Amino acid sequence: MQPEVNVVKDREETMRQGRENGVLEIRNLSLSYGDADIVKNVSLSVRAGEILCIAGESGCGKSTLLKAIHGMDAVNVTGGDICYGGKSI
Repeated sequence: MQPEVNVVKDREETMRQGRENGVLEIRNLSLSYGDADIVKNVSLSVRAGEILCIAGESGCGKSTLLKAIHGMDAVNVTGGDICYGGKSI
């Protein structure tokens, strides 16, 4: 018998640990909507107490990046990783 995995619970635990450790890291992240590549090879790191501003022209992928960090299903992660508190989300 396989153990049940509660993805929502695991994600909530990861987010709690990330808040405690205070680190968001994005490594070589690429994102798309369908066949359209929107973001390519973005890397950044935000430590506890830091403030990050994401700026750019309309349509350059700012909102898409934030949707990927938030875990919204409409965004396809085609490469790279998003880590919060040292764990991949």
